[in-house]
Amino acid sequence: MVAVHVSEQRQFSRFCSVSIDCDADAALIRLEGEFDLSCEDGLRAEIARMTAWQPNAVVVDLVDVTFIDSRGLRMLLELGAAARRDGFELTLVRADGQVRSSLNITGLDLLLPLAEPLRATGTESRR
Repeated sequence: MVAVHVSEQRQFSRFCSVSIDCDADAALIRLEGEFDLSCEDGLRAEIARMTAWQPNAVVVDLVDVTFIDSRGLRMLLELGAAARRDGFELTLVRADGQVRSSLNITGLDLLLPLAEPLRATGTESRR
């Protein structure tokens, strides 16, 4: 069996980019910058391409997201719906600051599979 690994980075706007790493079983989506209307169409297209690979698990890393608005929150909800529809496990990780607050205020932290942040010890880096 041949292992397949795909790694791509896309810049959707001046303020938003995504990198997606896929292999035969899993995908890692790393969002960076402002997760809003400016990246909605591009991200939706990338997610459609990624789900066509039919991964068993998808992890969305939010550590480098500096801002999220209602469009960004809606895209996360749509990804959650795709996970249920297509049968893959979805996990959101490293949501901090404004992103974590937005998820908490809207109640999406109860609807989306959000991993708890690591407890800060003062020695670890953000990456």
